[in-house]
Amino acid sequence: MSLILGIHDGTHNAGACLLLDGKVIAACDEERFTRVKNSGGFPDQSIKACLDIAGLSIADIDHCAFAGLVNPNPLLRLFRGQQKNWKLDQGKFYQSERTLASRFSDWVQFRSPFPYLQSSKAIYAPILRRILQRQLQKSLHTKAKVRLFDHHHCHASSAYFGSGFSSSLVLVADGLGDGLCLSVWQGQGLQLNKIGSMPFPNSYGLLYSSLTGFLGFRPFRHEGKLTGLSALGDASNIPLAFPFTGDFPNRRTTLSYPLHGWLKNLEGYSKEDISAWVQVGIEHEILGIIGHYVEKMGTRNLALAGGIFANVRLNQKIAEDSRLDNIFVFPNMGDAGLSVGAGYLMAIEQSESPEPFDTAFLGIDIRDSDVLEAISGSGFKHSQPDLIEKTAQVLSEGGIIARCQGRMEYGPRSLGNRSILAPASNPEITNRLNELLDRSDFMPFAPIIRAENIARCLEPQPNSLHTAQWMTINFQATKTMYDLCPAIVHVDGSLRPQIVHQSRQPELWAILERYEQLTGLPALINTSFNIHEEPIVASAQDAVRTFGTADFDGMILGEYWIEKNRDKS
Repeated sequence: MSLILGIHDGTHNAGACLLLDGKVIAACDEERFTRVKNSGGFPDQSIKACLDIAGLSIADIDHCAFAGLVNPNPLLRLFRGQQKNWKLDQGKFYQSERTLASRFSDWVQFRSPFPYLQSSKAIYAPILRRILQRQLQKSLHTKAKVRLFDHHHCHASSAYFGSGFSSSLVLVADGLGDGLCLSVWQGQGLQLNKIGSMPFPNSYGLLYSSLTGFLGFRPFRHEGKLTGLSALGDASNIPLAFPFTGDFPNRRTTLSYPLHGWLKNLEGYSKEDISAWVQVGIEHEILGIIGHYVEKMGTRNLALAGGIFANVRLNQKIAEDSRLDNIFVFPNMGDAGLSVGAGYLMAIEQSESPEPFDTAFLGIDIRDSDVLEAISGSGFKHSQPDLIEKTAQVLSEGGIIARCQGRMEYGPRSLGNRSILAPASNPEITNRLNELLDRSDFMPFAPIIRAENIARCLEPQPNSLHTAQWMTINFQATKTMYDLCPAIVHVDGSLRPQIVHQSRQPELWAILERYEQLTGLPALINTSFNIHEEPIVASAQDAVRTFGTADFDGMILGEYWIEKNRDKS
């Protein structure tokens, strides 16, 4: 038996996972425990949670696999206190006001040697490995062997080995990781070979994040808002050439970071049109690169990872390529997923075969004792009815319910176990949800549907049905879906579904089935169980606290039904 601890300890999206004989048995994002969005630093709480889930101790760990040799910056790994304060989504990446602190931050990120440094040139790697070994010994009291893996190699590993494909083209695209902004890989059996790359500063991700900051949102957090806005804009209203040139796949940027001066060219244009412009530009770039390698390699499978592929509209455009039989987007496609990629690579070094990623329910569970402790003194009523019948009845009457049951999802999407469910038949429900959760009114809500209703709800896109169970890709809605469930169809006719299979999520599947029996409707709204700008709830305590701040009509918490005492409110 071999037990591997995978770790991503970057400045944002830190997390950890456990692999037993090549299979991921636990995985968590650090933000769920710190309750700070995108938490970075050493993921000690995620590690503890993973060990608790598996019923193991740190003494059982054989190997520790870290993601990244250059990113995170080795100096920040040395000074962990400073690392926790280096928050890219809170001003470190983009500041409109030019201060001495912002200029220093810009120099570190864009002008110093580090963004150009690739892992193959990181001659300090043996020293860094020893430093991390000492940190583990001091904080976790383990002497497990430490290994460091390249950032993009970890992304590619999560996508390829997670997909279960026997051979595949693999594309990684993000802001920056160990000197690269994009990389292309060929997977064959247990071999994963890099066949192309784009080094810093040729970054689609950094361009996207810079525009996110320029438009008044938080970079490295709100890029999805641009995706939502893009459907409301017109790219042709922006008279600016997209800042990349050259033949595919050897594209190069015409920009020099940071982009403060260049961004002034976009002043005066609407957020919607700018969002549409960057969406169209990114689609053109990524599709051009994929098209080149699909033609060259003759592959029919494509695996994707990296923050760029959180863009579900882009993923839909990729799926429209009829040359591709299968598309897989790693469910935790951003940097939080690097721990799994590192763990897979460590498993291969131990002559183990990584098992495909077949479930995202890898986090902590909700126990009865947790529920009773969390509601003690809350004033909430609790009971144990038939939860499937009770939930379906409340939803059929127009209610909104929260569900915190089973193991927590790994990754950025709520997939039913830490979700808010609501009817989708009345478009006005979105206003109530936005008010309850303090969310943006232009962002679309997503549907959750049973696999049996795919043809009824979604236009054909067979190459991406498997990855849709993790809500990683858009589809076009059928007319039936639009007519019956307009609240979950975006203005461009698209939607981002979660497809539920009875064999994988029997209780949630049964709720959807019973709801359809009562109403004739094939889908519900599924949105994350959290107030805006908070991480998705993890524990029973988190769920009770959030339930207390929002006027839901009920909550499934473990095996209990929770209601507010309306007589005392």
